[in-house]
Amino acid sequence: MFDAIEKARQIGVIVLERAEDYLELLRLDVEIQRRHFVQRVLSFAITGVCFLIAFVFLGLAVIVSFWETDYRILVTWIVVAFYIVLAIIAYIRAKRHVRREAALSTISHELQEDIKLIKDLL
Repeated sequence: MFDAIEKARQIGVIVLERAEDYLELLRLDVEIQRRHFVQRVLSFAITGVCFLIAFVFLGLAVIVSFWETDYRILVTWIVVAFYIVLAIIAYIRAKRHVRREAALSTISHELQEDIKLIKDLL
């Protein structure tokens, strides 16, 4: 019985010692995640707006170039199809580049290590 109490006390000491470390790791992980998220959102937003403007004017230029011909309706639908294909490709590429590492992985790893330590003590 005293052995179980001693082990519980050791576990309590480990938890108390590591709690501050966990909080600091959590704060750092949250800050890193926030920075990555803000950078990613701003980059995608700026890139998206620039591409949108460029492709709208490109489409208009192609349509205007064929305006006085018999092919203007065909060219207009080709431009629309091009935009749809481009949007699908962009979606697939964006989906492929999603970060696969779990958020807060550092603190999760540390918790796993401490759980192993506690199990070894028991």
